[in-house]
Amino acid sequence: NTSGLGEPIEYTRAGVELSANYTNDRIRWTNSVTFAEVDYDDTVSLDGTPIDQDFRDRSDTLFNSRLSYAISPNVAVFGQGMIQQREYDNLIVVDGAERSRDSDSYTVYGGVDFELNTLIRGDVAIGYLSEEKDDTFYEDTDGLAVDANVEWFPTRLTTVSFNGARRTVDSGIRTSASSIQTTLGARVDHELYRNIILSGYGELTSYEYDETDRDDDITEFGVIGTYKMNKRVHLNAFARRVDRDRSGTAFAADESFSANLLGISVRIHP
Repeated sequence: NTSGLGEPIEYTRAGVELSANYTNDRIRWTNSVTFAEVDYDDTVSLDGTPIDQDFRDRSDTLFNSRLSYAISPNVAVFGQGMIQQREYDNLIVVDGAERSRDSDSYTVYGGVDFELNTLIRGDVAIGYLSEEKDDTFYEDTDGLAVDANVEWFPTRLTTVSFNGARRTVDSGIRTSASSIQTTLGARVDHELYRNIILSGYGELTSYEYDETDRDDDITEFGVIGTYKMNKRVHLNAFARRVDRDRSGTAFAADESFSANLLGISVRIHP
């Protein structure tokens, strides 16, 4: 949602996570609860007009539980449930009336967790998601949920990763409380030397917005070079391209755009 902005939108997320786990020979039960406060800074448009972002400030509560049963040393089946509550700090005015963007949602999954002959490992889960809005102005959401992460090791120095997901996320716009995010991606990491890693990736992401005729399709691909100065400090150089296609009647003009980015970054691992 950066089109037309004079600067990126900054935000602060602060919170705490508590976990409780149980494991025996065949059963693994993991549980976590997260409480977080999200605070967005206001931004400006390209012509310097202030753009208020206070309507996005919220409290997030998330409970996650997964119960796994190992049917062999390398394969386990699991059931997983997630409950999430979003409570926004402020009401917003839409169509001349104050609206609440608060929501309660749950997701249930069934899946398999595997590691096969040290060549491939990962977990794949399919389920159902449902999100209910407190304000009847906003549409409730339900449908297919997907969460998949798979790693393949064709050689000792190369890792190929695949990921896919379908979930509900905060839309970031006033006229829609949430959107369905669908993601499909792949990445290759190759250890050129012990402290130098070359990576390439590609990712497709789509957003289907409720209450408004708008769809976003994002294509991103790039290359990354990582130099491990030591165990805690990594220097990255990257080049990437992002294409964002926006469609629907919610726009007065074509807001699709493309961006080419080059940069370096330093990552510190405590």
